[in-house]
Formats: sequence, structure tokens, C-alpha cells
Amino acid sequence: FRLVYDCARKSIRVSWNAILVPRSIYGGIRNQLHVDGISVYEFDRESGLINQHRVEHLLINDAPVEAPQGIFRAIAGEAMVGLNGPDAE
Repeated sequence: FRLVYDCARKSIRVSWNAILVPRSIYGGIRNQLHVDGISVYEFDRESGLINQHRVEHLLINDAPVEAPQGIFRAIAGEAMVGLNGPDAE
């Protein structure tokens, strides 16, 4: 991961990545998902406490995840595509 303080927006930004491996009944390591994102933390300047966290630029297997779909639907969809094979519809 990479941590940066954004002076212009007064926030902390963390760029991260992860590899999710489903259980063996869902294909195991063959269907692993590569997840990349940027976590943005907004905080109270007086107390120093974090009052908001959001994830920006979320990618699963290099495909952007849109807000209406949500992360859990995207992960489930990618897992099912991997389970059925890339050519299955």
C-alpha cells in the first residue's frame, strides 16, 4: 500500500491492492480476484478523529466497479464468471 497526505483536500489517501481467493467449492485459486482501490479518510482538524471513509477508483480484475452495482455484487459476479468459465453466458 501507499499512504499520502493530500494537502489540497486535507485528507489521507491510501492506495492498496489485494488478492481474494474464493473457497475451493467456488474454484479456489483458479478464480482469484485482484482488487485495487484508493481509500480516502477525511478527519476533524480539531480532534484528529476520522469522520469519513470512502473508497475511490475501485477495480476488480482491472475492471472498474460502478457505485450502483456495489462491491459485493461485483465480487459475486466476477466469482461466478470464473466458476462458469470466461465463455459462459
